[in-house]
Amino acid sequence: MNIRETLGWAKRQFEEFCLDNPEGNAEILLEYVLGKKRSELCLQDEEISKESLNLFKIYVKKRCMNMPVAYITGETEFMSLPFSVNEKVFIPRPETEVLVEVALEKLQRGDNVVDMGTGCGNIAVAVAKHSSCQVCACDISQEAIEIAGRNAMQNGVPRLISFLKGDMFAPLTMSRKFDLVLSNPPYIRHGEIQSLPEEVRNFEPHIALDGGEDGLKFYSYLSRNARFFLKRGGYLIVEVGFDQAEPVHRSFTKHFKSVDIARDYAGIKRILIAQKQ
Repeated sequence: MNIRETLGWAKRQFEEFCLDNPEGNAEILLEYVLGKKRSELCLQDEEISKESLNLFKIYVKKRCMNMPVAYITGETEFMSLPFSVNEKVFIPRPETEVLVEVALEKLQRGDNVVDMGTGCGNIAVAVAKHSSCQVCACDISQEAIEIAGRNAMQNGVPRLISFLKGDMFAPLTMSRKFDLVLSNPPYIRHGEIQSLPEEVRNFEPHIALDGGEDGLKFYSYLSRNARFFLKRGGYLIVEVGFDQAEPVHRSFTKHFKSVDIARDYAGIKRILIAQKQ
């Protein structure tokens, strides 16, 4: 089979299973298998080796079972940087780039940052890469810490990031103060997890999704505790769910001097910026 025939076959498979963007899915997976850029797939008469075709068919089958493309290829992109991912970590979403952009606006040379619940390290790595600031990345999952460490190496910032295993602020000492505390915590309501798309609920780690009964469990914790780890005038910056900005805002105003809200690319109130007295 040549490239054109192979892409056509995969597209039909994805359409049969009602997957979104069947053509795009097919191109991404074939690009990965062949080690080509998508623009090179225009050479549609090029024959595909038997080994590559067999591997591609395995990946197509996995995608038809709703496995996310990022888990199939083991890689994704965040803020134009490459990241390795697997089913032990949450796949970074584009809206989280707004969190990093807001953080970079607040940062000055020499500032210290903590990334709470680092996952694959996308926030920590992007902040370090674009600011050269020192970042402490914490996560309760040892697997996540290991993946994040590899991503720091891959993006050339291992010396700027220290990784600590533990639950939220537990691995830190209160004598250490930060200029920024960043977090994209789990914020899905516990009872809504089973109604999420199959590729999310069946493949992404629930520990990175479950925000408790009301989805606000971690914001309550951050509201009460982050100020003890911030310097005077420091910021707590978090991502929230599409309908959570107002209740989180009310929670944060109990403990912080000022609380602002930033919108994501879709105009949704997505980022809260709280400043310590």
